[in-house]
Amino acid sequence: MSTPMPTDQIASEISSLQSRINWLQDTVRLKDSLKAVADLQAAVGNLPQFISTLRTKGYVFEKSLETQASNFVTQWGQLPPTLLTRIDAESTSLQNSLQSINYKLTQLNTVISNPSAVTPLLLALQNEIQILENSASSAESTVQGLYAGFSNEFTGFYEPP
Repeated sequence: MSTPMPTDQIASEISSLQSRINWLQDTVRLKDSLKAVADLQAAVGNLPQFISTLRTKGYVFEKSLETQASNFVTQWGQLPPTLLTRIDAESTSLQNSLQSINYKLTQLNTVISNPSAVTPLLLALQNEIQILENSASSAESTVQGLYAGFSNEFTGFYEPP
């Protein structure tokens, strides 16, 4: 049987958990991945116009540049559906886990006046939150891995202004 925590320590722990859960609200939606994909989409989409603008301003560079830009646009055109499908699947799974955590937080708040009942629930919730944070980080890495090769090659060719 675990030793009951003092009431002020319980309140502090619950507050800390609530902060982590609030942070997870955006994280489980993989907003960073969505933003990175949108930024790359915009950069790739703007590349042909950027080259055209440089040509009309009189800049001289290799003729093959337009072909390379066109190849990037073509390669990119195949990636977004895969990326968005994966982001949606990962996000849905993470959001389901977050719902479970929110439910357990509600349970925790119902027994807050009983320190001996709170302690095991609190420890279990801390563990679940850590697992979800790790899962969210892993999901972000997985999504980034799907386009990292293209992104590295593209940014080696063109660094958006």
